[in-house]
Amino acid sequence: MNTKLKSLKLGIFMFLLFALPIGAFSQTVTAYLCGTGTATLVPDFGTYIPVNGDKIVWSEVGGGAVTYTVGTDPTLTFTTPSNLSNGDHKYTVHVIPLDQTVCPGSPSDEYLIHKLPGTTVALASPIANYCTDAPSRSVITATPATPPPAGVTLTYTWSATSGGSPVTITDLGTSVGNVFTMKSGVTDGTYIFTAVAKYDTGSVPLKPTTSCEYTSTTQSITVTAKPGKPTVTVQ
Repeated sequence: MNTKLKSLKLGIFMFLLFALPIGAFSQTVTAYLCGTGTATLVPDFGTYIPVNGDKIVWSEVGGGAVTYTVGTDPTLTFTTPSNLSNGDHKYTVHVIPLDQTVCPGSPSDEYLIHKLPGTTVALASPIANYCTDAPSRSVITATPATPPPAGVTLTYTWSATSGGSPVTITDLGTSVGNVFTMKSGVTDGTYIFTAVAKYDTGSVPLKPTTSCEYTSTTQSITVTAKPGKPTVTVQ
């Protein structure tokens, strides 16, 4: 009985695997948006050239549609709203010819756009005080309140001040990902660290191209000088 049940489940899985399109299981993001960024989608109908009176219909899967008329509307492109909700948005386009004897066009493949969430970034350190000759170690970690989705990372640009003046960050240490490592031998003083996070989507377009920046909270690290090795004299 168990063998028959397992065979039935396997048969159903194989049917779904080959009967459903690949897009039913996963779909590649073709553009990312952040903040108020928008993307302009441009239709390409291949060998068919739209003529005056044709209707160009843009549709969001599960949402509304916008129709443009060739020869009447100044543009046939579609620009996404600047206030899209976070997450996936899928768009298709098709043409409805004015000539009713011409076959209506099929919808395009879905164009998947993902709106990235805004976030805050907090800095935290297990070490508030650091000795000038302490060995190099990780002292600050940046953590976003909203982690980016799979395939997207946040890159961090670190800066620091001391006494209200900027400090060359490489004089203090180095960063890898969201972790800053203080080097040994840093001049004593109190340093205020800040990190600016930006989205990195790799080869996938991100709008706006300048990305969106999220400035972290600050983190203070105090470096104190180690007392010198004493000498002893006899009086």
